[in-house]
Amino acid sequence: MKLSIFFLVTAVAVLLLAIIAVSEGTRSRSSSSSGTRSSSSSGARHCKRPSYFRNGRFYFSRALARRTHYKIGSVLEMRCNTGYKLIGSKYLRCVRGRSGSVGWSGRLAICKPNDSRKKCPSLQAPSNGYVSIKGRQAFYGCKNGASLQGNRIRTCQSNGQWAGSKPWCKSKIINCGDPGTPRNGFRKLSRTTLGSIVVYSCKSGFYLSGNSKRKCQSNKQWSGKLPICKAKVINCGDPGTPRNGFRKLSRTTLGSIVAYFCKSGFYLSGDSKRKCLSNRQWSGKLPICKAKVINCGDPGTPRNGFRKLSRTTLGSIVAYSCKSGFYLSGDSKRKCLSNRQWSGKLPICKAKVINCGDPGTPRNGFRKLSRTTLGSIVAYSCKSGFYLSGNSKRKCLSNRQWSGKLPICKALCPKLSAPSNGKVQVEGVKKGSSARYSCNDGYKLRGDTTRICQEGGQWSGQKPTCQAVTCQRLGAPRNGGVRFDSLTKGSIATYICKNGFKLVGNKKRQCLKTGQWSGMEPICKPIDCGDPGTPENGDRELDKTTLGSIVRYSCRKGYYLAGNSERECLANRQWSGKLPTCKAFCQELSAPSNGNVQIEGIKPGSSATYSCIEGYKLDGNEIRICQEGGEWSGNEPICQAVTCQSLSEPKNGGVQFTSLVKGSIATYSCFDGFKLIGKVNRQCLATGQWSGEEPTCYPIDCGSLSPPVNGAVDMDGTTAGSIATYSCQSGYELAGVETRECLNSGKWSEEAPTCEAVDCGGLDAPKSGAVELSGTVLGSKATYSCFFSYKLVGVESRECLPSGQWSEEPPTCESIKCKELTNPENGKVKFVSTLLSSIATYSCNDGFILSGKSRRECQINGEWSGTEPSCIEIQCPVLKNPKHGKVIITTRSIGSKAYYTCQNGFRLSGDGSRTCQESGEWSGNEPVCVPIKNTDCKALPHPENGLVIAKGLTVGSRVYYSCDYGYNLTKGSEVRICQENLQWSGTAGICEAVRCRVLSSPANGKVSFISHHFLSEATYSCYDGFELVGPLFRRCEGDGYWTGEDPVCSKQQLNK
Repeated sequence: MKLSIFFLVTAVAVLLLAIIAVSEGTRSRSSSSSGTRSSSSSGARHCKRPSYFRNGRFYFSRALARRTHYKIGSVLEMRCNTGYKLIGSKYLRCVRGRSGSVGWSGRLAICKPNDSRKKCPSLQAPSNGYVSIKGRQAFYGCKNGASLQGNRIRTCQSNGQWAGSKPWCKSKIINCGDPGTPRNGFRKLSRTTLGSIVVYSCKSGFYLSGNSKRKCQSNKQWSGKLPICKAKVINCGDPGTPRNGFRKLSRTTLGSIVAYFCKSGFYLSGDSKRKCLSNRQWSGKLPICKAKVINCGDPGTPRNGFRKLSRTTLGSIVAYSCKSGFYLSGDSKRKCLSNRQWSGKLPICKAKVINCGDPGTPRNGFRKLSRTTLGSIVAYSCKSGFYLSGNSKRKCLSNRQWSGKLPICKALCPKLSAPSNGKVQVEGVKKGSSARYSCNDGYKLRGDTTRICQEGGQWSGQKPTCQAVTCQRLGAPRNGGVRFDSLTKGSIATYICKNGFKLVGNKKRQCLKTGQWSGMEPICKPIDCGDPGTPENGDRELDKTTLGSIVRYSCRKGYYLAGNSERECLANRQWSGKLPTCKAFCQELSAPSNGNVQIEGIKPGSSATYSCIEGYKLDGNEIRICQEGGEWSGNEPICQAVTCQSLSEPKNGGVQFTSLVKGSIATYSCFDGFKLIGKVNRQCLATGQWSGEEPTCYPIDCGSLSPPVNGAVDMDGTTAGSIATYSCQSGYELAGVETRECLNSGKWSEEAPTCEAVDCGGLDAPKSGAVELSGTVLGSKATYSCFFSYKLVGVESRECLPSGQWSEEPPTCESIKCKELTNPENGKVKFVSTLLSSIATYSCNDGFILSGKSRRECQINGEWSGTEPSCIEIQCPVLKNPKHGKVIITTRSIGSKAYYTCQNGFRLSGDGSRTCQESGEWSGNEPVCVPIKNTDCKALPHPENGLVIAKGLTVGSRVYYSCDYGYNLTKGSEVRICQENLQWSGTAGICEAVRCRVLSSPANGKVSFISHHFLSEATYSCYDGFELVGPLFRRCEGDGYWTGEDPVCSKQQLNK
């Protein structure tokens, strides 16, 4: 029994050695055009063992099975693997070629899948796993640490069914526990095991800061961090400020309140308060500050004076001044009060007596003059034929001089006429004026171009004349001629040449206004084109080479003419066209086997295009060109059958195709997690190329993310599973998720977060001021201002910084003050305070007059209005002694006295003394000395600030004492009588200044004054929070009463 088994095993071994299948991997390659695949050099005797071809095997006879080199004449058989069929011859023979090389004859066959193999359906990945298909095999795997239960690989069978059963993934039990819930938020969660997802959201009015989703990971931890629900910052922005008003606002976020107020003299129309709502809008509308209409009407203008007034409503100020030669008596300013009355009374402009004397009259002229006192105008004019040189008007000035100088009457020059065919331009007829002569085109000036009006009314030089311009006669050029109509300006001379000659130079010349011909004289040159040349392998016919000559060309047999057959000698001395050439013809061509040839022609430059019928490709030159010399370029091509090369699988994918012949289809696919970029199918074309481009398998890409405004985004990639982390710049905070993940769908998870500016919060307005906010977020501006009569100390604006703090320190509002004033030399200045609108009054000591404005006001810029005035000493004129008497004067300054006395035996009739007044004139009239009679009393002196009115000095005569305005007779007798003893009854009267009542301060205010005598001023002011209703200034008048009514301080009304 054992022996029979031994013989059976031996027989099987012998049989296996007879037919051995040798399997080695190879790639299919096409054989050469001769049908022999070379495997050894010339002179070799053997063929090398061929490589294994795709999807098949080589079979050898038993004698050849173990060899690696095979003799000439050996035969091998090609067989395909199961499921494939052989396309082509199944035998190869070892042969020697014509060149002596040894190799395998024929072509390698192709193993094509059987049509009976069916396509398997697509597979679904197991839960928590994946499946990847490559060709006809499926590969399974698990995620997140799960283990695969079942077959890892399944094969697609020929019946279209997958082998084996679907495996599954067994998960490890991993629990991440409670992921937490954000304050003011919610969460959505079904379980807490591996792979579970928790979704977060926030309550209304809050937004999520951080990840909106977290995942239970294999490390039993939830991904990311617990997000936070932050309150949404609702900012309503700048609510606006009404014109002529202000607002009180600390911040502009949700629930903030803005309160509106109006300046003094205005009332609020609309809502006094507005609120920041959840729709980021302020409630209501911006109110309006409307003016309280209080009009005091026309304040009047003093005679011989002026006024400065912009409006007549409440608070308006009218300023008065007088014309030159007058001075103001009364208030220089008045104010429109709340009782619709102007404060004080209309002042008066009193005249200063000033005489300038005779202003003079110019020779050969006149003057017009009515008077010679201050402000008078004298007008000058001249007799006919004279003109006025100097000022036509002069004015009597306060310095008793006439303005300017006496003008002069100068003689005028006569009017000039233009010369014939010319013109004259006269600047004037006064001394020094010029007259310029010029001629019309075609004429030239003979004589002086310019004449000057001289002293005495005569023009310099003589009148010029205009004469016509002509050019010289022209001569004809050699071998040519010239034609012209005339020799006057503008005439044209035309040049021509004889036949066969060419004009070189200007064809036309013009007679210019200078008397010269334009350009240069031309010349006539003969025309000759020279030798035109003869083409190679050709001939020509030619008689001469001058203008108009013709040359004719022709070619020898076997050649053709390329170019013009005739050329002509042209006027430019060139032969027309170019020299032609004689070119050889090419022979006719025949089409290749399984192809065609298309010939354009047989001249040099002609082309022949080869093509193959469908399924064949051209091997050789596609185009041949007929070259110079009659030869075609290149060699005749042949048409070979078309096959496409084998395709390689794309990275992270695969490709399937049935064959490599024309029309074959190749189908591409990608592994899970990758997507195909390009076409799924490619076809083998008749050109031997696959259609389109090879597609690629790219990882699923979510694309780059844009950073949020004022922020940045950091991505560790853009493929599936990549994480993008968001951050904000300094001064901004993140609103939304902090991280986002690239999903398998090719999209990023969640919505992109935003960076919102930090909020610095509201600001308090400074005392006696306001603050206006453009907002309270980063970069917002806060602008400070102060109420009327206050100035800002510190920065005018502050900015919201990235730190959430406002820049700089808050400013304050301080009362506007002007600097203390000092007394002018020989005068004094009075002021109650240095606050805004305070009045400073200047006055001069006796004997001095004020030069400049007597009042200055403290202005909004902290400076006093105007400039400091000065006190100038006033002097009265020298007095003459009366006949039989004399006058005694110590000085002539204001207030000085002049006393008159008479010689013995005479008495004074008139004023015994005279005072130098502010007007610079002596009071009263010059007295006279009359003989004394024993029946007369002595003249009485005038009291200070008053005078004595005498009706006579005889016994029984009465004298009356009178005081100036603002002064009362308080002591002495008002009337005195000349008694028989020649003495006056009573005592001398005394004039003292009128006194007004002492003023009381108004409630919630105060009044300031230096005294309560005549011309004293009182200034009113109110405490903070109150406004003055009534006059700001009052003055003690000569009637013993203060101007205006007592003002009151009323509480400021912020709203109507």
